[in-house]
Amino acid sequence: MSTLATPRYASAGELELSFRGRAVVRPLYLDPAEADLFLRWLTILQKTGVPFALGGAYGQYGFTGIWRDSKDLDAFVRPEDVRAVLDAFEAQGFETELRDARWLAKVHSAPHLLDILFAVRHRTRLRIDDEWLRTAAPARFLGVPARLLQPEELIATKAYIANRDRFDGADILHLIRALQGEVDWQRVADLLEGDDGIVLWHLALFAFAYPMHREWLPRELMQRALDRLVTPAREADDRAFRGMVLDPVSFRIDVAEWGYRDAGATPPILGRDGRPL
Repeated sequence: MSTLATPRYASAGELELSFRGRAVVRPLYLDPAEADLFLRWLTILQKTGVPFALGGAYGQYGFTGIWRDSKDLDAFVRPEDVRAVLDAFEAQGFETELRDARWLAKVHSAPHLLDILFAVRHRTRLRIDDEWLRTAAPARFLGVPARLLQPEELIATKAYIANRDRFDGADILHLIRALQGEVDWQRVADLLEGDDGIVLWHLALFAFAYPMHREWLPRELMQRALDRLVTPAREADDRAFRGMVLDPVSFRIDVAEWGYRDAGATPPILGRDGRPL
């Protein structure tokens, strides 16, 4: 386990993870009340019978050993299962909300949050589906059977997050480093529906940050992505702009005042009742 700061609490249990022939056991430095809450949440999720996988800070910790105190637990589910999950938590007295009908619902228990994610933030046309969950790595969280998103899926959830106040690129670089380049980059590109330009961006950043580990990078994929990026765009709409996918705030001026069209805009996936449209 690696951390910049000493964990605030003693271990309340373990995260056990099995992937690619490896068995990993990591202590979970949780406040006892927090551990009890997370255990209750996971038990409720299990009882729904809905397939789910954990990601976020605890997924990152599982693969990299980098501990981050987090008040959130992230669970990924298919859009069609969101309503059943929210109903199950409401039946147990929890407050729930559909925060963004394109990708996110929440379960509240202040100061903690259970985030229910059903699409990729900032690129919400990329929905969580059976393949995401079927390939997730077997795990146990505080003794409860669960699954963790595979590194490729974790990278996909982070690839577009480049806000002024939040950039998940360091998480991606740390995953590459922890796995010593053992990443199925074609799988990542497929998950992102061919957006290998954004993959190239993170790979180039890794080459800059870790010049001693450049041999871990997929050279052929990087060259193909670069060739496509430098080829003149054949967009039917020559004002199609994708900056809003990375940071909807900082790039808003391009759409609002400079006449570009937001090419990343997507409609809601769920209705106000939490059911698929």
